[in-house]
Amino acid sequence: MKGSARLWLALGLTVALPVRAQSGPAPSAAKPADPTAKNPEEAVDDPEISLAPTVPEASGDTAPAPPAAETTLGGFEIHGYLRAPLRVGVGPKNDRTSGTELHAPARVPDASFTDWRYLNTMPGPWSELFFSYGTPRATATISIAGYNQTIAGYRDLEAQLGINQAFVTLLFPGTFGRYGDLSLTAGSFSDRYGTAGKHDAGMYQTYLFGRTKAVGETVSARLSLTPQVALLIEHGIGAKLDVIPFDALNPRPDYLPYPGPVPQGSTFLHHAHVGAEFGRHLLVTGHYLTAWTPDDHNAPGTTSVPGRISVVGGDAHISAGAGGDGYVGFSHIAAHHVLPVADAIEVLHSSGGYQLKNNFFGRYDPRTKLTPPDDSGRIESVLLQYALSLGKLARYPARFTGIGSDLTLTVFGMYNVVRSNTFDHEMLKYGVDALYSMFEVLAVGARFDTVNPDMASRRQSFSVLSPRIVLRTRFIARERVVLEYSHYFLGKEAYAAFPYNALPQADNNALMLSASMAF
Repeated sequence: MKGSARLWLALGLTVALPVRAQSGPAPSAAKPADPTAKNPEEAVDDPEISLAPTVPEASGDTAPAPPAAETTLGGFEIHGYLRAPLRVGVGPKNDRTSGTELHAPARVPDASFTDWRYLNTMPGPWSELFFSYGTPRATATISIAGYNQTIAGYRDLEAQLGINQAFVTLLFPGTFGRYGDLSLTAGSFSDRYGTAGKHDAGMYQTYLFGRTKAVGETVSARLSLTPQVALLIEHGIGAKLDVIPFDALNPRPDYLPYPGPVPQGSTFLHHAHVGAEFGRHLLVTGHYLTAWTPDDHNAPGTTSVPGRISVVGGDAHISAGAGGDGYVGFSHIAAHHVLPVADAIEVLHSSGGYQLKNNFFGRYDPRTKLTPPDDSGRIESVLLQYALSLGKLARYPARFTGIGSDLTLTVFGMYNVVRSNTFDHEMLKYGVDALYSMFEVLAVGARFDTVNPDMASRRQSFSVLSPRIVLRTRFIARERVVLEYSHYFLGKEAYAAFPYNALPQADNNALMLSASMAF
């Protein structure tokens, strides 16, 4: 913790984040149109410290930024995002006889969003709708969401999220005179910190510092120190409305979420952030988030063991125009008896204490029937991503609006050092992606990833090569149909993700046909 604290303090970053006036739901909160843009769909390249609650989950889709809600006086607005993928694997027969068979969904190591091995190369179904109503000063927003589509699957109640967010945003322009504004978001909503993508959570679709999941408030301020330098401050508090019920006597029905091996307690949230924005090109930010529980839902008379997850660190977003867009960040997670901590923070593919323990301190092994005992420790992580448009670079200094042939290269990676009482290890995953826009309606690409859950052993490691074809209606489009093939180079213990983790071998090949659109 001392090393992380020194890094954080050396950056001079201590408390909070930006006003929703950059990306919030009201007109004054939306990004202004760029009057110099030749393409009306081109957005201003302002860096963002956090994704607004009104921005849909659309990570790694390499499409333009999903729209945020924009209302007029007494106006109503709807927007959202959908992704419907067919994912078929080719692998060993389930009856253990020789030969292969088709599996839907694919039984591959990186299939689960809550598994550290997740790559976002074959993301699952997702639908999200935002309904907003309000004035330029006040907006109410409700979202509904689900990660299953019943007509193609079945009515999985756990996957139908229903009313997912419900919050009110108040804007107070001119709070600090000509120097800046203030805003307040209150209700049930998510803020997202540590996002590696320019407009999303990046190629891995995860959060270095955390995605908040609580009811409460976030106060944001933006202060213009000079025409090119702004101070961004944010502070929030919250709590879980309730936690997943725990019943040690009766089997849990499959349609209910799993709380973990111990009861979750009342869980509270506090977070603070401060950033310095230098024009449109650089944003440097410090973050602090903590979620804790008094462990108050055990049987009466049972000794309580309070738990806490705290995240601290800093990151930088770089928008270098023809030089590309980059992200680098460092985080330190201090975990203390995390099993009873509910998911007020989702960090590094882990939603709450139980999943954090699974990903970093050891999960149940269905082969040995053993679970590492640790539920405390520390995790230090580095996340980076850099994307370069060769089309923009080749045309420089002329402005390239995206209408024309282009080759986009993206490199990305994450490194984690985990320390606990019995389960110390280092984890690394990295990859490269290339997408060539040949014609207005057609692009071809390929992605290669390597995943090492334990760098001391190659038995759990695997690599994936994924060529793809992308169909759309124009060069810059919010819709796409992707046909992708993935070949897996599997280590001896690179087993499939849950619920197929007990099988002796994962699928070596997979095919995906995915339709997605932001609107």
